[in-house]
Amino acid sequence: MKHGMSNIHFAPAAFSSKEQLASTFIHEMGHVIHNNLGLSQLANTPASGLGFDNYGHAAIYKMQYNLLKMNGWLNKNINGFVNGVDKYLLGTSNQIINDYPDLYNSIKKLEKIIKFK
Repeated sequence: MKHGMSNIHFAPAAFSSKEQLASTFIHEMGHVIHNNLGLSQLANTPASGLGFDNYGHAAIYKMQYNLLKMNGWLNKNINGFVNGVDKYLLGTSNQIINDYPDLYNSIKKLEKIIKFK
């Protein structure tokens, strides 16, 4: 990967609906932003016992939650949000974000770039 350039590959399932594609797109863009800003080491810190595999996914979960909520999609069974939002994961996501705000602050604008209402 060259500096400032990333490749994103989407599985066919990402195209199953506009909601799934939007959620998958901002999820993957969250990883790209973390990498390009030099936050990948922090983002890849294991978050065992908190419901996430790493801190980056905790920040991305919160961002995806906000996107789905803003568009009224929390009941759409989007990957990672089947049966709505997981209150435990949202709570631990907020805990990690409070401890490492750069992880969320660097990507939070993504949640507002896709609005279908």
